[in-house]
Amino acid sequence: MKRISLFLSLLLPTFAFAAAPQVSDVTFGQITQGSREVTVSYTLTNAPAIVTMDVLSNGVSIGAANIRYLSGDVNRLVQPDAANRKTILWQADKSWPDRRISGNEISVKLTAWSADCPPSYMLVDLSGAEGIRYYTSTNDLPFGPLTNDLYRTDYLLLRRMDAAGVTWTMGSVTFDINDNRSIPHDVTLTNNYYVGVFEVTQGQWKKIEGSYPNCGYTAEDRDLHPVENVAYNDMRGEGVYWPAMPAADSWIGKMCTAVGVPSGTFDLPSEAQWEYAARANHFGDRNGDGTWYAATNVLKIAVYTSNADGHTAAVGSLKPNDWGLYDMQGNVWEWCLDWKWADGRLATNHFGEVCTEPNGTSQVVRGGCYYNGVGDMRLARRGGADYYNRSNGSRGFRLVYVMR
Repeated sequence: MKRISLFLSLLLPTFAFAAAPQVSDVTFGQITQGSREVTVSYTLTNAPAIVTMDVLSNGVSIGAANIRYLSGDVNRLVQPDAANRKTILWQADKSWPDRRISGNEISVKLTAWSADCPPSYMLVDLSGAEGIRYYTSTNDLPFGPLTNDLYRTDYLLLRRMDAAGVTWTMGSVTFDINDNRSIPHDVTLTNNYYVGVFEVTQGQWKKIEGSYPNCGYTAEDRDLHPVENVAYNDMRGEGVYWPAMPAADSWIGKMCTAVGVPSGTFDLPSEAQWEYAARANHFGDRNGDGTWYAATNVLKIAVYTSNADGHTAAVGSLKPNDWGLYDMQGNVWEWCLDWKWADGRLATNHFGEVCTEPNGTSQVVRGGCYYNGVGDMRLARRGGADYYNRSNGSRGFRLVYVMR
């Protein structure tokens, strides 16, 4: 075995008394003749960690696009064990073709991310075969750019929201005095969380459920359109309301089982989590990309009456918000965990917790849909629907993973 350079970056965990994960004794094996496969080995101690890898040529990164074919103990949560070596396999012949690899020029940079401070992106294999993996940016993703349909069909991609302890203003500063549903108020969320980069698609729904919802779509690209004609009960189970975990026979319950995680690991967002992610640090009457709320700007970020042509669009068709999230405005209304209060009181309390006070049968939906006008594209706009209602084809959802 030949030892190569190690550049180790540690991200300290939230709790000061917890030992930081440590990578040591990094080596790489002989390059397999013909296939140019590179084996990297290391030891992880102290604490679980998500280990990511960069490859440098003469001290300069060769670029994430050239390091996509990685497998083994990389981009996932690895348990420490000083007695057992961890192994990463890099298929250089597939990701960095026609390039000479010499032990004198190549070095490896391993980064150990503590379990409570993971990388920015989470990729979930809905078949369960590859489990949950983590990546530092969209450039690192294993199937190339976000235009690859796999991120909308076979996998679920989420982005981390660093929201814990952040105080921000929910609602609209120019609310209608006769509509107190969007009164501005400060909210402080308790936890960081991951949120879906895209709305859940029909392809992803079918991947878990085995069939499409009764939506009437016959288009060849329907797998890429947001799932709709689904009710709150379909996603979490009939009569199963937060803080109860989604039922095992609900879509979310089945999805958690398929991925191999406990029920409730993934769920709908609270209304405050949804709006925080949608705003992307832009408040008042701005869109999620920082532009002013106006029809000319909304056209670039939202699928609604002026550009929808009477139906939903494939998710990610338009510009994302400034945190890289698509279709937070328009396309389909998105279900949230909260009950919608009849008198339109504040969406949440000041800690951003879910509204658990029942209001008949109405749950909150956010974001507007393809057949709404520009007025429903305001990020402060609140809608509601009966938890059993799946009739009008305008409501879908995206998922969150809360880092508790």
